[in-house]
Amino acid sequence: MDHTTALVNLPEALLPPRLVTAVVPSAKLGEMLDEQRRVENRAFCRTMTATYALFRDRYGERESAFLSSDIEQGADFYARRQELSLAYSALKAEVMVALLLGPTAAETAIDQAIGFVERLPRVFALVDANVISARGGQEALSRCRALSTAQALEFDERLAAVLTACAEQLTAIPALREAADRIVHDIDPAAAERRRKQAEEDRTFTVRPADDGMAMAYALLTAHEIRELESRVDEVAETACDCDPRTASQRRADAFVMLFRGFTTLGCRCAVPVCRFAPIRHAGEGQEDSDGARVIVRYRTLVHVVVNGKTLADPTDTDAAYLICHGPITAEHAREVSRRDDAVIRPFGQELDDSPTAESAADADPAATTTAESTAPKPGSMYRWSGIDLVHRRPVGILLAARCRRAGSPANGAGAADTAGAADTCNAAASDSAAGTRDAAATAAARRPHTRPTPTHSPRALSPRALVIAQGSTGYRFSADLKRYFHILFPRCVFPMCTRPASRCQIDHRREYDHADPERGGASTADNGQPLCLPHHQLKTAGIWVDAHLPDGRILWTGPNGRRVVVDPSGTILGLFPDLTRITWTSPPAAPSKPRSPGGPTRLQQEHDRRERIRERNIGELLRAQEPVSAIEQRLGAVLAGSAPASLPPPDDEPPPF
Repeated sequence: MDHTTALVNLPEALLPPRLVTAVVPSAKLGEMLDEQRRVENRAFCRTMTATYALFRDRYGERESAFLSSDIEQGADFYARRQELSLAYSALKAEVMVALLLGPTAAETAIDQAIGFVERLPRVFALVDANVISARGGQEALSRCRALSTAQALEFDERLAAVLTACAEQLTAIPALREAADRIVHDIDPAAAERRRKQAEEDRTFTVRPADDGMAMAYALLTAHEIRELESRVDEVAETACDCDPRTASQRRADAFVMLFRGFTTLGCRCAVPVCRFAPIRHAGEGQEDSDGARVIVRYRTLVHVVVNGKTLADPTDTDAAYLICHGPITAEHAREVSRRDDAVIRPFGQELDDSPTAESAADADPAATTTAESTAPKPGSMYRWSGIDLVHRRPVGILLAARCRRAGSPANGAGAADTAGAADTCNAAASDSAAGTRDAAATAAARRPHTRPTPTHSPRALSPRALVIAQGSTGYRFSADLKRYFHILFPRCVFPMCTRPASRCQIDHRREYDHADPERGGASTADNGQPLCLPHHQLKTAGIWVDAHLPDGRILWTGPNGRRVVVDPSGTILGLFPDLTRITWTSPPAAPSKPRSPGGPTRLQQEHDRRERIRERNIGELLRAQEPVSAIEQRLGAVLAGSAPASLPPPDDEPPPF
């Protein structure tokens, strides 16, 4: 491809080496971007290292000597402290001039250089190795600021192990942030809660001028408050017809203005003479139903939080929760949200029924039942608030203890014991609920056991480790439970580096659904769904990017030029809530299938089969590439490549060749 038309005006120093000749094959252009990214990452690391060396030479050694001295308060003490302050100012000025930065940015660069070298050396090396971007390294550094130096080094080891689990894996910034937050919470839950409290003290609202008569508003609030605000803005932005000329971003901006002005609708600007969305309705205005009765309009926002039920009941529990579209949050944060008057706490799916053994055990030991009720919600209990939607589950430890007690009962076999034990736990998942009101005095009444209706469809054969039953699907559309499950399991679009929340994505069938003959594959099941935003869904449908799911749950994406990328979109969620995989899905009655075409597979069915073969081939190539290569294969490859086999050193785990 000839690029001389536009690149001829650029100095040669600005051109990548391959573009100097001005003729580069189209397939090599993507490789050029990879090379330039490696160069930029290495340049960033060298800049940070040079900044740290300058810091140690100009200021660090003096600071260490000052802190280690036993000088007492006096004139000499204040003189040396003044000299140390002057040295830091000189250091910052030198960095400002060398890196062309302002005072605040120069101080940030110094702090980052110190943090990378002294606190996160392994993550810093991964930036140089092009495993993560410089932005990803900075994000990891900011997440561990509440940890001590020793804890930060442990954080560095664990995060580096996660990032290097697969050399082909790319990590988007939100996913890296969630993984880092989970590690910080595991190392020191108190530090995570302390950091949250400190962050809440920094909440603010500022307005800054912009160009051309525009201005910017910036609000730093708690995550759940921002989620409420975003949900309300989206609700108002949707009160316009499809003919409205404004873009989605413009409608959201106008919705924010209408919201703080006290309106609940956007006011459509389409050219339709009589549009029912054109009138603007004030928040205090009511409506009239078909009978002429006044109806009070109330709006609710949903903030989905996945949290352990024992965490809500036990103030000393430190298990992390997960705020959808944000990431892990501390246990105390989840408890604060759950104590709001407009919160709804509900489990996902339907818990398995208790066995007779469990009932008899409860009757025989009422004290144990009372203790269980005082420490955690009973199976089947329902909390009813309105507005914020939280869900709960029991920890695995309680499940195992219940199995051990019930397994010894002579009245039931092992299968009954497993079923009874499974009834003590329900998986955490967020789901929509109707808005309502509740008096604060009704909290105790809401904790009473709630009788669940019998499932309308009989489930498939129950796994002995299943915890709850949820509504499945047999047609093309996914059921409501499946959609909620995907929104929990996959926080974002599963395409590499995409940050679009799953709530704004389409639910895609991993293996394409066969409308002509559903029995051929592509069923709407929990193992065959994933969220994809519209652009990436179209890329997959067109076959430009092909996905394939590995046995361990990760997703292999293969690009048009053979580029392989492995992502793990649900790693953090399953790490926090491993019981999400222990759901039994019901099998509703299937619709009558259409008679098969006598002429054999259709063209679309043949295309689906071809893509399945491509997926199997891509997985096989990835697995073969990860297999260890023996010394004989190394030498054979060297001979075929034209190099001398003797130049290859023998591996450490094998004897030298004879």
